[in-house]
Amino acid sequence: NSVPQSGVQTDFSFNLLGTSRTENEAWFNAGPGSSAEREMKEGLRKGDCSTLNLYFNGGGGLLGWAYFPDGCDWDTVMDGVVIVYSSVPGSNSGPYAGGDTATHE
Repeated sequence: NSVPQSGVQTDFSFNLLGTSRTENEAWFNAGPGSSAEREMKEGLRKGDCSTLNLYFNGGGGLLGWAYFPDGCDWDTVMDGVVIVYSSVPGSNSGPYAGGDTATHE
Protein backbone atom coordinates (compact mmCIF):
# COMPACT_ATOMS: atom_id res chain seq x y z
CA ASN A 1 0.00 0.00 0.00
CA SER A 2 1.17 3.49 -0.76
CA VAL A 3 0.98 6.29 1.77
CA PRO A 4 -1.47 9.00 0.70
CA GLN A 5 0.08 12.39 -0.06
CA SER A 6 -1.97 14.04 2.69
CA GLY A 7 -0.69 11.89 5.54
CA VAL A 8 0.26 8.46 6.77
CA GLN A 9 -1.58 5.22 6.29
CA THR A 10 -3.71 4.33 9.32
CA ASP A 11 -6.43 1.88 10.21
CA PHE A 12 -8.95 4.73 10.58
CA SER A 13 -11.66 5.09 7.99
CA PHE A 14 -14.94 6.95 7.79
CA ASN A 15 -18.11 6.42 5.83
CA LEU A 16 -20.11 9.49 4.85
CA LEU A 17 -23.65 8.71 5.94
CA GLY A 18 -25.18 12.01 4.98
CA THR A 19 -24.92 15.76 4.62
CA SER A 20 -27.50 18.36 5.55
CA ARG A 21 -27.61 22.12 5.30
CA THR A 22 -29.57 24.32 7.68
CA GLU A 23 -29.99 28.07 7.78
CA ASN A 24 -30.25 29.29 11.37
CA GLU A 25 -28.54 32.52 12.46
CA ALA A 26 -28.34 31.53 16.13
CA TRP A 27 -26.70 28.21 15.25
CA PHE A 28 -24.33 29.91 12.80
CA ASN A 29 -23.13 32.20 15.61
CA ALA A 30 -23.08 29.50 18.32
CA GLY A 31 -20.00 29.34 20.52
CA PRO A 32 -18.67 26.52 22.67
CA GLY A 33 -20.95 25.59 25.55
CA SER A 34 -23.70 27.99 24.47
CA SER A 35 -27.39 27.21 24.48
CA ALA A 36 -27.33 27.75 20.71
CA GLU A 37 -24.70 25.01 20.37
CA ARG A 38 -26.85 22.60 22.37
CA GLU A 39 -29.95 23.47 20.33
CA MET A 40 -27.99 23.05 17.08
CA LYS A 41 -26.72 19.63 18.07
CA GLU A 42 -30.10 18.52 19.42
CA GLY A 43 -31.62 19.42 16.07
CA LEU A 44 -28.94 18.02 13.79
CA ARG A 45 -27.09 15.18 15.54
CA LYS A 46 -27.27 11.71 13.96
CA GLY A 47 -26.18 8.31 15.20
CA ASP A 48 -24.70 7.20 18.49
CA CYS A 49 -21.35 7.70 20.24
CA SER A 50 -19.57 5.82 17.45
CA THR A 51 -20.73 8.39 14.86
CA LEU A 52 -18.58 11.42 14.08
CA ASN A 53 -20.79 14.46 13.65
CA LEU A 54 -19.14 17.52 12.06
CA TYR A 55 -20.84 20.89 12.30
CA PHE A 56 -19.73 23.91 10.27
CA ASN A 57 -20.67 27.39 11.46
CA GLY A 58 -19.20 30.86 12.04
CA GLY A 59 -16.86 29.45 14.68
CA GLY A 60 -18.05 31.40 17.73
CA GLY A 61 -14.76 33.33 17.67
CA LEU A 62 -12.66 30.15 17.27
CA LEU A 63 -11.48 28.01 14.38
CA GLY A 64 -13.29 25.09 15.95
CA TRP A 65 -13.84 23.05 19.08
CA ALA A 66 -14.67 19.56 20.23
CA TYR A 67 -15.33 17.64 23.41
CA PHE A 68 -13.44 14.55 24.50
CA PRO A 69 -15.02 11.39 23.05
CA ASP A 70 -15.59 9.79 26.45
CA GLY A 71 -17.93 12.70 27.30
CA CYS A 72 -20.47 11.22 24.90
CA ASP A 73 -21.29 8.61 27.53
CA TRP A 74 -22.74 11.27 29.85
CA ASP A 75 -23.78 13.98 27.35
CA THR A 76 -24.63 12.47 24.00
CA VAL A 77 -26.00 15.74 22.60
CA MET A 78 -22.79 17.76 22.95
CA ASP A 79 -20.66 15.11 21.25
CA GLY A 80 -19.27 16.18 17.88
CA VAL A 81 -16.83 18.61 16.28
CA VAL A 82 -17.64 22.20 15.33
CA ILE A 83 -15.51 23.84 12.63
CA VAL A 84 -15.60 27.37 11.27
CA TYR A 85 -16.89 27.03 7.72
CA SER A 86 -14.06 29.11 6.26
CA SER A 87 -11.33 26.71 7.45
CA VAL A 88 -11.96 24.14 4.73
CA PRO A 89 -9.83 23.74 1.60
CA GLY A 90 -10.79 26.18 -1.13
CA SER A 91 -11.97 28.95 1.19
CA ASN A 92 -10.50 32.43 1.46
CA SER A 93 -9.27 32.02 5.02
CA GLY A 94 -5.55 32.34 4.31
CA PRO A 95 -3.38 29.97 6.30
CA TYR A 96 -6.42 28.34 7.91
CA ALA A 97 -7.97 27.17 4.63
CA GLY A 98 -6.09 23.88 4.46
CA GLY A 99 -8.58 21.70 6.30
CA ASP A 100 -6.32 21.24 9.31
CA THR A 101 -8.89 22.55 11.78
CA ALA A 102 -11.04 19.45 11.34
CA THR A 103 -8.11 17.09 11.85
CA HIS A 104 -6.88 19.11 14.82
CA GLU A 105 -10.21 19.03 16.58
